[in-house]
Amino acid sequence: IMSGLSSYLMSTLSRVGGLGGSSGIPDFPFVVGEKVATVWPWTIHAGTSADGKHVSIFVFDKPRGTQHVGAAQNALRRMRTLRHPGVLRYMGGAETSDAIYIATERIVPLDLNDRNEELVRWGLFRIAEALRFVNEDCKLVHANVCKDAVFVTDAGEWRLGGLELMDTVGAERPAYREMGSVVPGYAGRMAPEIKVQGAQGTAALDGECYATEMPLGLGALHAQLRNNNPKLRMTARGFVEAAQRSGGVLDTAFVRACRFLESVTVKDSHERAEFFAGLGAAAAEFPQEFAQRKMLPELLTLVEFGGADNGHSAVLASVVQIARDMDETDYSTVVTPAVVR
Repeated sequence: IMSGLSSYLMSTLSRVGGLGGSSGIPDFPFVVGEKVATVWPWTIHAGTSADGKHVSIFVFDKPRGTQHVGAAQNALRRMRTLRHPGVLRYMGGAETSDAIYIATERIVPLDLNDRNEELVRWGLFRIAEALRFVNEDCKLVHANVCKDAVFVTDAGEWRLGGLELMDTVGAERPAYREMGSVVPGYAGRMAPEIKVQGAQGTAALDGECYATEMPLGLGALHAQLRNNNPKLRMTARGFVEAAQRSGGVLDTAFVRACRFLESVTVKDSHERAEFFAGLGAAAAEFPQEFAQRKMLPELLTLVEFGGADNGHSAVLASVVQIARDMDETDYSTVVTPAVVR
C-alpha cells in the first residue's frame, strides 16, 4: 500500500513541477506550476518553459472528465496547426494516459468585469479577424465562440482559444455535432443550421461584452450577426469592414493606431511621418499597460532598425510619452538605450 501511495505522490508532484525543474512529462519541456483558473474543460496553470519564459499550461485530467476527452484531444490537435495573430499562441503539447497538456503564451481568461473600453473594441476586432481567418482561409468552423473561449495576454490583447469543437466545414461527423452536448451553455450559442458558427459567435461575444447597453453603432451590426438566415447573416469579414467605417464602433484613434502599427512596414514614408507626428499626443489617452507592453516594443524596433524614416524624432517623442510612467529600472533598461543612441 505504501509503495503504491509513494508512486502516486511522486507522479502527482512530477506533474505539477514539484520535482526540480522538469514536469516529468515526456516531450513536454515545461514546468507545470500552480493552478490559476478553470475554464471548461481545463484547469489553467502558471508554467515555465525550458528557457525560463513564463507560459500558461492548460491541463485536462482524463479520470475526472472522461466524457470530455475527445473535446480536449481535438483542441490539442487544432492548436498544433492553427497560426494567426488573433489565435492563442501554441508553444507545446503532450498527452499521457491520464492527462492532456497544452502550453501557450501567458494569458488569463477574459474578465468582463475588469475591462477597458478601448481594449474591448480592439479585442472584438482581433477575435473577428481570427474568425474570418478560421472560416475563410482555413475552411474551419470554430463552433463555440463565447467569453470562455477568449483569453487575454500580459499586454491586454485578446486571443481566440476554445478549439474543442472546431472542425472542417462540411465534415461528415463534425466535432460540434458529436460533442456539443457536453459543453455548458452550448445550445444557446450555436447557429441554427449548425454549419458556420463564426459570425454568430462574434454576436454572442458582443452580447456578453455589452450585456446592458451596446455602444452606438454596434446594436445594428449585432442584429445582422444574429440573423437566423445564414444567407442574410453578416460574416466576420463584413463585421470588421462595417465596424471600421467612419463613425463605426471600431473607428477610434486607439484601434486605428493599433492597426497602423501592425502594418507599418508596408506604409510609405509620408504615411508613417503623418502617423507618428500625431501619435505622441494620442498615446496619452491609450490604455497604459497595453501601450507599454505592446506598442512600445514595436516603436523601439522601428527606432533600432531605421523604420521611422524621417519621422525619427516623432517616434522618439511617442516612446517618451508612452514610457513616462514606467518603473525607473525598466525605463533605463528598455528605453534609455534607444533614446540616447
